[in-house]
Amino acid sequence: MKVFQIRLLATLSVVLTTLFLQVALAQEEIESELIERTITVHNSYFQLREVEQYEAAYAMFTERQKNSVSLEEFSRHWGAIREKYGRLTHLTNTKVTWYRNPEGLYAAIDFRASYERLPIYCGFLVWSVDEDIKLQREEMTFLENHSGTLMTDADKQEAYQRVSCN
Repeated sequence: MKVFQIRLLATLSVVLTTLFLQVALAQEEIESELIERTITVHNSYFQLREVEQYEAAYAMFTERQKNSVSLEEFSRHWGAIREKYGRLTHLTNTKVTWYRNPEGLYAAIDFRASYERLPIYCGFLVWSVDEDIKLQREEMTFLENHSGTLMTDADKQEAYQRVSCN
């Protein structure tokens, strides 16, 4: 897996930075090893989609998530995104929120990203972290730029706020 990760990192021009804005759950402190492992799995999910390893990315789903979308639908969706918008050029994790409910411990990771032809892509992924780290839920917002002009960083920042991306 290390060789695969190194190869992925070498071939992707993706910025993977993480701001840990919230890492505590009430009075309970989340172990740093669990935080790091969860972020690594989260980033790997994006990398696997980027190199069209849809089956491996889909294997990261909880059974509940698999029941809501088939591998075929998932692969078709992300293949169409790739065809329409090109390669992922930027990914930043902006917030990690930990919460516990009767079903277990979860990490919601907010992100902001861009593709070659899609300047604004953001959302959050909810990871079930009790046993294995599995994807429970994925929420996304896409904002296309129909003007044909490049967006400045300030334009992107304003757009992220307009569509309520953290």
